[in-house]
Amino acid sequence: MKYFKTPGCFCLMYLFVYFFISPLLQFAVQDRCLFMIVFYLVLLGLGIGYLKLCREDVKKRLHLKPLRPAAALLSVLLAFTILPFISLINNVSQLIFRDFITSSVSTASQNPWLSILALSVLPGIVEEVLFRGVLYSGLRKARPIKGILLTALFFGIAHMNFNQFSYAFVLGLVLGLLLEASDSIYSCMLLHAAFNGVSVITSIIYGLTGNSSLMNQTVSTAQRLQAIAVLIPVSIAFLVLSVLILIAISRLCGRSGYLKTWLNKDIRRSWPNEKAAGISYYAALIISFGYAVLLELVSYASSYL
Repeated sequence: MKYFKTPGCFCLMYLFVYFFISPLLQFAVQDRCLFMIVFYLVLLGLGIGYLKLCREDVKKRLHLKPLRPAAALLSVLLAFTILPFISLINNVSQLIFRDFITSSVSTASQNPWLSILALSVLPGIVEEVLFRGVLYSGLRKARPIKGILLTALFFGIAHMNFNQFSYAFVLGLVLGLLLEASDSIYSCMLLHAAFNGVSVITSIIYGLTGNSSLMNQTVSTAQRLQAIAVLIPVSIAFLVLSVLILIAISRLCGRSGYLKTWLNKDIRRSWPNEKAAGISYYAALIISFGYAVLLELVSYASSYL
């Protein structure tokens, strides 16, 4: 039971669902939106079932605490203020890695409401339960900064491709900081759902107006470099605003004093040096990175055939 409760064991359980249960679901459920809904419900069952088997206090472990309305609104606003920086990272990433996500989002207009549920609402809820809830609470121990980094790392590579990893890792860092600033997982769910919702709703609008082909339009390297040049100053400005929003949320939730202790070197040294991530956690990372490398190689090879 001691090993079962480790973060690494949970990461390996997630990979088992992804690599073995997910293909069976895809075979049984042909419609992509319905498949995504069923898949996320299975993952939610995994997270809650895991905590129950570990005899954990679900409410405490998942930070299911009420969120003030003002903090909720700021959490949604934060999803928009980090968008320029995420877009910058995405554009830089696509200079090197393949984009595997646009094609799946570009069909959202075929079933708008199911798409919003499957690609925005459920990921926002379920992925936060799994990553900022189950996984982070296990990796955090007494060192929240390390816990945020480790959780964001697995959250990023759990998307199983390097393009998504590049910006999902950064998003994971923001979500980890937001959880500590608000002490409520609901703020993370709101940010995550709103963040995903932007691309889904954009795709729906393009589709309903007959411009869905624009979502899959090839962008040249020169055009991408121009976009990067424009996004750099915009990203810096919006990152400053994002920091101010996080500070405001921490004050609204009475967490600003606690977060200030992170800046004190002596206090950080006093944190217990507990081992959070074991061999199983790093094995899960290696498997996920290996799969992402294989996917990238297969994609490049197929483009030359």
